[in-house]
Amino acid sequence: PFVFRGKHRGVFGADDEGMKFNTLVKIKDQRNNAFAPSQVLLHEQDRSMLFLNPDDKEKVYRMDLERGDIVNEFKAPNATVNTMSASSKYANLNPGQEFLGINKSQMMRFDPRDRDFVVQRKQYASGTKTNFTNLATTGAGYLAIGSENGDIRLYNEVGKIAKTHLSGLGDPIIGIDTTEDGAFILATTKTYILVVDTRVKGEVKGGFLKSMGKNKPIPVKLGIRPTDIMKFKMKEISFTPAHFNVGRSLERSIVASTGPFIVTWNFRHVKQGKLETYQIKRYKDNIVADNFAFDDEERIIVTLPDDVTVNKLRSRR
Repeated sequence: PFVFRGKHRGVFGADDEGMKFNTLVKIKDQRNNAFAPSQVLLHEQDRSMLFLNPDDKEKVYRMDLERGDIVNEFKAPNATVNTMSASSKYANLNPGQEFLGINKSQMMRFDPRDRDFVVQRKQYASGTKTNFTNLATTGAGYLAIGSENGDIRLYNEVGKIAKTHLSGLGDPIIGIDTTEDGAFILATTKTYILVVDTRVKGEVKGGFLKSMGKNKPIPVKLGIRPTDIMKFKMKEISFTPAHFNVGRSLERSIVASTGPFIVTWNFRHVKQGKLETYQIKRYKDNIVADNFAFDDEERIIVTLPDDVTVNKLRSRR
């Protein structure tokens, strides 16, 4: 695992006892200027890592992880890149070159092998006020894009109009995730998480492939009970982006954090309407990021300001 702190990348190794710090690498562009990335994305069978630089939003940087150096800088013509995503849910495990990106009014497909870099694009007029904030992809490469006004748009490919436009609750979406099959979406806001069912009863095609029309779902809202906020003495709720467990098995768990607390939900219980059967664990420091270990729904990699640790869940079957 990698941990980013300002302009440095910390490298940790995993063993039976947990995480062990290996080395610290300064992130520099090809002109030897250090920068603190606003986003990172594993790429090319995890041999490369892509970076966004908040001070130069028209570029995407590629680091060769074996060398530990940035070896390419790609420029998006006439566009900034605010957020990136793999071209499909687990595309980073494959040797493919393409990946996706958005800014407030555009969605783009990038191919570093192409002279133009941007090989597909969909731009909305400024009056549309899409205000895109983040995106996620399914295993088939369908896109879910969140926005500052809480809306979620579902696409079957870059360059086309949204198949489904779901209205949110008005709060900015700070993170989005999908199940591998695209049946469910997690949309995180500062104080709650929405679980959205994209399936249409009686239909083979869901919201990524056809308009849901009158079948648009009422999102399930996950949050922390006021009694638990008091019990755990939480100062305020400020969620990190929620994620499903990752790997070849079905999604069974959801994880997010707020301050020093990590919160996990049993996804089967959530689908059954049991929304308050979550687990809470406190850490010594505020949690910077969290995600499940690949193919292991009972181990969560927790990133703290100065450390990385593994949280082992109780059996959730």
